[in-house]
Amino acid sequence: MMYKYPADGVQNYISEPNQPLLKHLQAEVQDWDPNQYITPEVEQFCIECLVKGGFQPRELMDFSHSNNEHKLAYLYLRDEMLKFLQGGGTLPRVKLPLGGRKWIQERQQEHQAQA
Repeated sequence: MMYKYPADGVQNYISEPNQPLLKHLQAEVQDWDPNQYITPEVEQFCIECLVKGGFQPRELMDFSHSNNEHKLAYLYLRDEMLKFLQGGGTLPRVKLPLGGRKWIQERQQEHQAQA
């Protein structure tokens, strides 16, 4: 791996991260889950729609290229969700960690003020 073992003649700039700063940054984003792209309520809505539509649970679904079941399930869910939302239904969205650019700019200004 080049980033761990640079070629001969290449300066190795490896350094340990500042642990207090790293812990501070991690604490600021501890509630954000990068793997959560839908809320539990939306997931439950989808599960109920699939059951109502006669589809197998996702654990039993065949996602192979030769099987269209997952594509049909997607199309069914898309139509059902559209009907639900157009009929006045609401579903919560995942809260996105917004404001990162502003936070970076504020930290840069603080750093410049200290210099």
